[in-house]
Amino acid sequence: MGVKIDIIAAAGAFLIDIGDGRSTLVYSKEASSPDLHTDGGPEAMTELHRHLKKSGRDGLATVCITERNACRHFGEVFWLRHSAAYQAPDRIRIDELRVPASLLMEEDARDGDELVRREALFRLRQGKGVLVFCGVPSVRAWVDRHGVDFDRNQHLFVDMAGTGGRNRIADTPTSLPH
Repeated sequence: MGVKIDIIAAAGAFLIDIGDGRSTLVYSKEASSPDLHTDGGPEAMTELHRHLKKSGRDGLATVCITERNACRHFGEVFWLRHSAAYQAPDRIRIDELRVPASLLMEEDARDGDELVRREALFRLRQGKGVLVFCGVPSVRAWVDRHGVDFDRNQHLFVDMAGTGGRNRIADTPTSLPH
């Protein structure tokens, strides 16, 4: 089984084809020059649809958002579970959305950030389809404040501070880049 990595410059993303039928899209501004972030939505959608059609799929196994700057065209490309307004047939489905806790907890959300936040929160409330990378001690308080039962959904959080696996939130103060 071979792994193939494509760079979707218009979206500022890496598309990783695992080789077993699953693909992961990692949004990162490092994947493209900053000027391509401003108008990449339509090009990204075309490129992703081309890849999915070629592979016989209608969605991605995983979309990983690494930072706020990567959220700009999120609402133009993906099928979002939290709102029918983002569920057109030409949108790309996401099995699992992966986001840093810092993106969810930022107070000064922009349009794309807010869509990612709403989608992640919707999935957290459902108890599936999202993975939050933590290390921020106040993530539990944030989750509780937004009506999510933290104890029941610990499996949706990954401890990035190194204190132990997928089910444990860090007790030490650290932060993720945004």
